[in-house]
Amino acid sequence: MQIYARNDSNFLIAAVDADKNSDYYCLECGGTVRCRGGIRRRCHYYHLCKPRRCRQEGKSLVHLQVQEHLHHLLPGSALEVRFDAIDRIADVVWEQEKLIFEVQCSAISAEELQARNADYGKLGYQVVWVLHDRRYNRRHLSDAELVLQGSPHYFTNMTDVGSGQIYDQRAWIEDAVRRRWSGRAFVDLSKPERLNGELFFSGDLRARIDTKKLLIRQADWVYGFWERLVCHPYRLLLQVLLERACR
Repeated sequence: MQIYARNDSNFLIAAVDADKNSDYYCLECGGTVRCRGGIRRRCHYYHLCKPRRCRQEGKSLVHLQVQEHLHHLLPGSALEVRFDAIDRIADVVWEQEKLIFEVQCSAISAEELQARNADYGKLGYQVVWVLHDRRYNRRHLSDAELVLQGSPHYFTNMTDVGSGQIYDQRAWIEDAVRRRWSGRAFVDLSKPERLNGELFFSGDLRARIDTKKLLIRQADWVYGFWERLVCHPYRLLLQVLLERACR
């Protein structure tokens, strides 16, 4: 299902704003599309001639709901941005943060995932993956999920009517199998953070763990400082006084 297309002036037009008798052009393949839908079915574009290969044609309603959720969440973000230099269309681009959000509801190979990361990386963007838990975050990890370990990625349970959340969840992984899961932590993708050079978002479990470690290190330093400059001199003084008292 496709809910965005371009008009003759190359402006991005949402299906709800389109004229059903006018021609528009697919963002992916450039083919001619028209709008249909209404009260019982969501307005969307369809190709007048079925293309041989078009990623837009295969997007599910859930995929589109996650995209729209991100678009409304991230100030100044843009949907379906084409990068001619690498011949790709990004789901959501947050230019001010140089971030690209890729929504994945269907299967994807590890090779394709790595290729997208590399292509966008050449242009100075970092990719954040949002994986739908109907397919991902299951007991057995896919090859793509294995590749993403250590990289920013989250899960979503968004439905086709737009309800649901984007969340982080960690697991003890052994032989590509999740043995134990942590609880879910809802993540606010509009609040990016950098910790030790790594990208996190508010609510991210890795950020919480690293922050806790940092606080422990800071507490250890304060304790050491107190021990060296306060406690140790007083202990020495007390020892001297006791030695004199015992003579």
